[in-house]
Amino acid sequence: MKPLAILPAVMLSLGLAGAAHAHVGVTPSVAAPGTIVEATFKVGHGCDKAATTALSVRATSPAKMVHPMDVKGWTTALIKKDGKTVGATWTANTPDAALPDAFLMHVELPTAKGPFYFDATQICGDKQVRWNEQPKGDGAKLEHPAPMIDIGGKAPAAGAEEHHHH
Repeated sequence: MKPLAILPAVMLSLGLAGAAHAHVGVTPSVAAPGTIVEATFKVGHGCDKAATTALSVRATSPAKMVHPMDVKGWTTALIKKDGKTVGATWTANTPDAALPDAFLMHVELPTAKGPFYFDATQICGDKQVRWNEQPKGDGAKLEHPAPMIDIGGKAPAAGAEEHHHH
């Protein structure tokens, strides 16, 4: 069987797995070292049947610049460390606010190649889910993977859809 022939089945199985757990994904998945990217964080759905009422995202590695963007119907609070903005928390202005298509953050990536992780916390009323697990190199499946941009990684093939978790 050709590897590309199984791709739809793999994508479908990942989509079905996502129905059990919402994931926080980020695009782009790959970027050049030292560039400024518009990191787009997407939340597929709420936690177990509860609507997402807040999302908190922060860079886990130093970035030269992190600039979160406001989202209509949500309040943006900056997360600071040592006087520098490292992330944001977006909170719905009303409990039944529609989940936005995306939460945006401009990030100037480091010049070093490798994975650049974000720590995300999805809040659904009184429930919290932390999306902060990073691979340990043992191939174990992560239950709550951290959103990640591969700095200097290989870009997806032309025409291939970029994978992000729902």
